[in-house]
Amino acid sequence: MKVEQLMTREVKVCTESDTINRAAQLMWESDCGCIPVISANGDGKVVGMLTSRDIAMAAYIRGKQLLAIPVRRPWRTRSSSAMPAMASARRKR
Repeated sequence: MKVEQLMTREVKVCTESDTINRAAQLMWESDCGCIPVISANGDGKVVGMLTSRDIAMAAYIRGKQLLAIPVRRPWRTRSSSAMPAMASARRKR
């Protein structure tokens, strides 16, 4: 069996300007757990990957609706602002 027989040729992507609600919708429709994030300037450059866990943690930590959280936030802040908040949440458990 070859990789090309298993791979997805029409990859769904979201942009930095999309909401994580849109990313979650694309993941649901494509039955996948992650989606490439491309630059919002239209050059098609992949600037990150967004996972279903990123979406779940962003919604939990921020306490906002998915429509209110831009895609650029979850994966960009993972190492800066989201990580301390996640560590704090773990300590409280």
